[in-house]
Amino acid sequence: MDNTFIVALDTSSGSHVEYVVDPHFRETFNVGVMSSNYSAVWHSLPQVFVGMPCQLQPVVQLLCEEVELSFLEAGRPCPPWREWAATINRWMSDQYVDIIVPEPTASDDEVVEFITRCCQFNGAAAAGGSVAGNSGASASTTSTCSPVNLNQ
Repeated sequence: MDNTFIVALDTSSGSHVEYVVDPHFRETFNVGVMSSNYSAVWHSLPQVFVGMPCQLQPVVQLLCEEVELSFLEAGRPCPPWREWAATINRWMSDQYVDIIVPEPTASDDEVVEFITRCCQFNGAAAAGGSVAGNSGASASTTSTCSPVNLNQ
């Protein structure tokens, strides 16, 4: 599974709003044990997630609950890496690589340097914020959403 995604920082309105862009969102929740209900949920997921971290958290929590029910229905224990705290850590880890995207007026050399640097991190690219490689993304959010307790 590819663990590369983008945390884009939108500063256009004067406030700093983060957006998570995960091009492998649906694949993250692909499990070998799918009940008919979870299969329907999984097939309805978008391939790519784009939204604020506070929008991502309840979706991931619901999906983790559905995964757990799917495993229970099959008579198997849910693996610990499929539980809520482990799964949300994919996007909310404090380990990340921050790569600033060049301005539209940047020179060709600056763009080449940016692309080269991004290729060092599984081909990831940023949109004005953090690029998460295999370690995760920035845990801080500046949106108006409240943080979610990971110990639930």
